[in-house]
Amino acid sequence: AICPAGGGLGRRRGAGGLAVVVVRNVLERRAELAILRAVGFSRAAVGRMLVWEYAPLVLLGTGLGAGSGVAAVLPALASPGADVPYVSLGLTVLAVAAAGLLGTAGGAVLALRGDVLDGLRAE
Repeated sequence: AICPAGGGLGRRRGAGGLAVVVVRNVLERRAELAILRAVGFSRAAVGRMLVWEYAPLVLLGTGLGAGSGVAAVLPALASPGADVPYVSLGLTVLAVAAAGLLGTAGGAVLALRGDVLDGLRAE
């Protein structure tokens, strides 16, 4: 049988790595985001915009990872009597996508904590 429990550490590290990438990107774009805040966008609106910006990357990465995983175990799946826990595997893929989106949201929240004036002064 294929073990659906594996990859927990990888999920956590991937979500954490994505959060770091988001924070770094947002810090590089601080002046741009400060201008959005100055013209009336709320912190929550800017955060949602950042999550929607990264969501396609998270979903594409999850899909490509799941596809390559299926390709790697395809010979085992094709063997007679293969016991595949489809529900567990599907839930695992959903958990990976959710962890990526939560990592993105967490990174955006961390990066948007600063003051608007600091970002505008840099501009």
